[in-house]
Amino acid sequence: MADRHDPPTRTPPVSFSDYAIRALREDLIEGRLIPGQRIAVEVLAAEMGISHVPLREAIRYLEAEGHLERAPRSQVRVRPLTIDEAREIYRLRDILEAEAHGVGVPRLTSVDIAELDRQFVAMEEAVAAGDTAKFARANRNFHFTPFERAGSEWLLRFLNIVWDAAARYQTSLFMREGWEADLQGHHLRLRDAMVRRDVAEVNRIMDEHRRVTIEASSTVSGETEPDVPA
Repeated sequence: MADRHDPPTRTPPVSFSDYAIRALREDLIEGRLIPGQRIAVEVLAAEMGISHVPLREAIRYLEAEGHLERAPRSQVRVRPLTIDEAREIYRLRDILEAEAHGVGVPRLTSVDIAELDRQFVAMEEAVAAGDTAKFARANRNFHFTPFERAGSEWLLRFLNIVWDAAARYQTSLFMREGWEADLQGHHLRLRDAMVRRDVAEVNRIMDEHRRVTIEASSTVSGETEPDVPA
């Protein structure tokens, strides 16, 4: 079964701007574009095999979503991290995830539990390989299993928005020593609580889980602009 958030194939669809939006969003989610990093539009357009026009359209779209911003001299960069923004995003995740767990966790099937196990193994493999992009995909698939079981299109849409926003903060977590043990310990406990359909315990563990990323974000300067080519 294909993952829900597989990386883009880099094969442009009918709309080149849609392709660019999807590719940029995946790069943000999986940490290939990091907070503060400047985007070289012409270079990136050449790498994608498209003109700069649809890429600029995609950039404007992701600016409106809050992922990118204009730097001095009209350059574009990934928005830097701020602890206040992290707290706001994760507070919204708390609200939406508690709602999704309340409906979705009691509805989990044996197939869903098998999917949780599959994604947990995928995260273990990613940790062993040092592949944070693969870890990010499996992590998202793991958490979205009960979200999707909740059966609400609008709730799932809002969850995707806040998870996309939170992705920039997840990259700061990967810089912290021992992050693997923290997150995988939480995932194992979450899996066990979901097997028991224990909504209260799932939400309690998720409070700890989100706090790890907020604490990691607080150690990263929001003004740093790494000199990494896009």
